[in-house]
Amino acid sequence: MTGPGTNTGHGHVWPRPDGTKARCGGPPICAECARDAAQYLGISRFEDGIQADKLEKQSALSSQVGGSHYRECAIQPVQFIEANKLGFLEGCVVKRVTRHDKPTGKGRQDIEKAIHELQLLLEHRYREDA
Repeated sequence: MTGPGTNTGHGHVWPRPDGTKARCGGPPICAECARDAAQYLGISRFEDGIQADKLEKQSALSSQVGGSHYRECAIQPVQFIEANKLGFLEGCVVKRVTRHDKPTGKGRQDIEKAIHELQLLLEHRYREDA
């Protein structure tokens, strides 16, 4: 099913009765998008012209897809990983160890994967035959 309320977000698209696709026009025109934008921006009502300033100030660290296990940390893994210029495998280990005991973590599986990633790191970076 398509139409207002079924495909939310700024600029959503749905088929019109004549077969063409209609774009809503975004918050300045679409009441649904205006409500979504106001809620996302944490304001009581959307006013055209303010969204760009507000969106730029909203940090990606304030939201998380699939849980809140990183957002609830004193320092989010991505902040630690970036600040310390860690590589891919090291970053994966930090994320898995951070979330393993959280409700949305994967417990033992996260720890086993972190161990595997550390084994990969040993093999690739610290070969004994090199």
